[in-house]
Amino acid sequence: MTKTKKILIFDDKLSGHNLEYLHHLYTGAVQDKTNNYIFALPEGFETKSELRWDKADNIRFHLFKDQPFSPNKIKRSFELSKFVKKIALQHCVDEVFFVSLMSVLPCITFILPKSIKISGIIYLIYLYRWKESNLKLKIEDSIKYLLMSNGKQFKTVFLLNDEIAPIYLNKKFKTKVFRYLPDPFVPLPTTALPNIRSDFNIPTENIIYLHMGSMSARKGTLKILDAIELLEENDLNNKTFIFAGKINPDIKDEFYKKFDEQRKRTQILCFDEFCEYSFLGALCKTADYILLPYENTLQSSGIIGYAAQFKKPVVVPNSKLMGKLVKRNKLGYLLNSNSQNEIAHFIKNNDKKKMFSLQDSEDYLKKNTVEHFNQVIFHSFGNE
Repeated sequence: MTKTKKILIFDDKLSGHNLEYLHHLYTGAVQDKTNNYIFALPEGFETKSELRWDKADNIRFHLFKDQPFSPNKIKRSFELSKFVKKIALQHCVDEVFFVSLMSVLPCITFILPKSIKISGIIYLIYLYRWKESNLKLKIEDSIKYLLMSNGKQFKTVFLLNDEIAPIYLNKKFKTKVFRYLPDPFVPLPTTALPNIRSDFNIPTENIIYLHMGSMSARKGTLKILDAIELLEENDLNNKTFIFAGKINPDIKDEFYKKFDEQRKRTQILCFDEFCEYSFLGALCKTADYILLPYENTLQSSGIIGYAAQFKKPVVVPNSKLMGKLVKRNKLGYLLNSNSQNEIAHFIKNNDKKKMFSLQDSEDYLKKNTVEHFNQVIFHSFGNE
């Protein structure tokens, strides 16, 4: 007979993908009648979105106020680990699952009692930055991965959306702790969508380039505007550019200065707001290309899933995990770099090399479902 365990699921952030992942895990916990779960989350999580959190007999919440954790990575790891230890002991848990495992490394392994097993998700995989890392960062990465691979306390370390890295790391460190985790894709609405071309007077013949999500320097937002500036007037005649998502305060002034200059030359639309899912669905359906010239290509992006749903190619740098995902799954086009010159060249060049497959985009979606995400994680909870 399977032993009933108490599993603590912890996250101190509700931004970005965190709340979505927590809700996926909550759904899985509701369905898992074998174990009991404690969700330790910041207060007010239930008001952050329209997600439903139905009550279940095997789930309890431990809500806490925002904590003044140090911005220093090591100090934060120490403070966060002590905070989690207190909650874990209060509820007498058997395991702790971290939605963001790196936030408590390296200190968690020295603070949490050895009887409590540790699991969690890693988004940024050090292998892709090793060559560019300085000595200090290489030492930090090495210590963290040695702790995870050698410590019996670590039960499962999930690497998001990378099927090859877990195989390599398990072989390198002679362990079985690393495991592939699909990037969970939640489909956008596809019915009763607004007509973007009609609503915003976009000519039928125009090619639409969409840049969506949070707007920041590391997402390449400003470089797209710089690329537009590099193009001649005749290269912009049949082009429309759409920016959809909140613009980070640190680039807002520069963004609008460039935006005001370039919209005199071509059609550019900006929706500086949290966009409803139905609106994002309409944008993806209408777009011809989705531009993702990210500075950080070390981890996956949920926007790749949205693009695959509507069978629209993404445009990403041919670099690290992001480049490998797009190339391996034939989900779009690869830039030699994410410079404004390379982006401008792509926009100007109509004879684009074919690197996109409708069948592969469907296969990508089938592999990256919420059900598969939960199946992988909750299967590990049942294994000793």
